[in-house]
Amino acid sequence: MTINLYEDKAKLYTFLSKHNIGVLSTATKDGQPHAATIYFIIDPDLNVYFITKEKTAKFINLTDNPQGALAVYEAQTQTTAQISGDVIEVKSVSRLDEVFRKILAITAKTSESTIPPVSKLQSGGYRCFSLQPKVVRLAEYLKPEHHELDDLFQTVVRPDSEL
Repeated sequence: MTINLYEDKAKLYTFLSKHNIGVLSTATKDGQPHAATIYFIIDPDLNVYFITKEKTAKFINLTDNPQGALAVYEAQTQTTAQISGDVIEVKSVSRLDEVFRKILAITAKTSESTIPPVSKLQSGGYRCFSLQPKVVRLAEYLKPEHHELDDLFQTVVRPDSEL
């Protein structure tokens, strides 16, 4: 996917590569919201990959309404990233295995358990998804030069999207 850069895409990628836990928001086909904390990995085009299971609310919602939003926060620097876009299922078993192995490594670094929460659910088979961003925004609230909302966010937008 080609992304049209309005600000520093590399800065967004670096932040999201270091902070691999976020809150994914989905909605039912009737528009009822649902949020869940996920482990994820990101590629240089800012596509987000995550694993879920077939009987989870995330899976059901994404099957009916393939849109998602992810929020990632780093408390020490009060930095947040917001990603919204289309969510597609990744059908490649080798890609699912690769994403799962990377999520296991992240879990081991960030938790007292080496098993991610999704693995503890008896909710069907594993499925891999990719959030393909339409808009990605990064805000650094500790920067003293940011006084206006318009100045706060660095934004990357896919060319066929609107701000």
